[in-house]
Amino acid sequence: MFIIDEVNSFGEEIIIIEKQRLPKYLKLTAGGHEFIIKTQFAWLCSSTIRKMLSGNYKEGTGEIFTVRFKDMQSHILEKVCVYIMFKAHYACSFSAIPEFTVDPNISLDLLIAAHYLDC
Repeated sequence: MFIIDEVNSFGEEIIIIEKQRLPKYLKLTAGGHEFIIKTQFAWLCSSTIRKMLSGNYKEGTGEIFTVRFKDMQSHILEKVCVYIMFKAHYACSFSAIPEFTVDPNISLDLLIAAHYLDC
């Protein structure tokens, strides 16, 4: 359950998830690249990210949290972020959901990342 409890000094919403204050956005990093997605989408899509946010695997406080994936290539994390947004967009859709296309050259690495992230 997500509760927008307050607004921080920059006017951004602070999200309360399971009695834990989380910022509206989450920065995922890999291979020197950064990807910013909504915290609630990552929370709903990946149990691994959910556990990271609940534990000591996140960096930063207040405005944005950062989760680093040292063993993941940036182009794989980028595709994971695209999938998280795709899944959030079509989660409550009543229309036909289009196919999520994946380049066969990255399919194995993406499958490993999806298994690790449990999404």
